[in-house]
Parts: sequence; C-alpha cells; structure tokens
Amino acid sequence: MVAALSGFGEQTTGGSMKRVLVFLAATIACVGLLAGPAAAAGGLQKFNIDDTAYTYPPGFGYVSGVLLCNPSATGPYGYQVSLTVTQGSTTGFAVFTVQCTGSTEHWNTDLEQNGPIFPGKAHACASAEKLYYVATTGDRVSSTLCKTIKFFQAY
Repeated sequence: MVAALSGFGEQTTGGSMKRVLVFLAATIACVGLLAGPAAAAGGLQKFNIDDTAYTYPPGFGYVSGVLLCNPSATGPYGYQVSLTVTQGSTTGFAVFTVQCTGSTEHWNTDLEQNGPIFPGKAHACASAEKLYYVATTGDRVSSTLCKTIKFFQAY
C-alpha cells in the first residue's frame, strides 16, 4: 500500500488519494462544462485587424477588420473600438462603434494622424470594449490585440 501526505500533514493511502484526484478531475470537468456554454454565449466571439491597410495621398491611413459578437449578450449597443497605428514617428488613431448583430461585421475607418502614413509596415493595436447604455460597475468586457500590418498605396 502506498502512503502519501494529503497536503494537510495527514497520511492517506493510495486509494484515498485516487478518490481525491478523481473528485478534483470531475469538479474541473463540471466547471468546464458550465463555463463553456456561458463563454460561447458571451459577447465578443471574433475580433481582428486586417493584415493589409491602405494609404491615400497625401498620406492618409485607412484600416479595416472584423468583429463578431452575440447580441443576446451585449444588447443592441455592441462594442467601442479604439485603434492606434504607429509607423516610424507617425501615430494614427480612431475610435468608433461596431453594432452587435450576430453576423460578422466588417469595420473600416480613416485614421486621425500626426503625420503621413506611407506604404510599408506599421504596428497596429486595437481594443474592443463592450458598450453600456447605463453605467455599470461590473461586467466590463474587452479584448485587445496588436499586430504588424502592411499599408499599400490605394491609387
């Protein structure tokens, strides 16, 4: 018979330890099953910045992406997206709203910039935060992603 410490200074037999491990595994599995549907039914299901963006003379930036969310979790308000793009010493930003319809929403925006954007690579970070009609103290839901994108000359 194998003996082990239970973590509380008590000695347990191998059979008791197995029961504890089986109980822990079953508990974790139940928590996973309960959290799984709730997470799937939750708000933000897909959020991304497209790999390619466009620049228009005299150097204005235009960025796009996608957002998919569950309207039963967010109501009709959707998400506020904040986007920052840096290329060298130029920084561009945008803040806009994407409604939550239950379908994949393709968003696009022009950037407010402190200088021109040129064709080439840039660093983009975007965050999507669940909108609320009435101020709440909890349930703040957001997602942030950063990636390298490439600007192309539009014309």
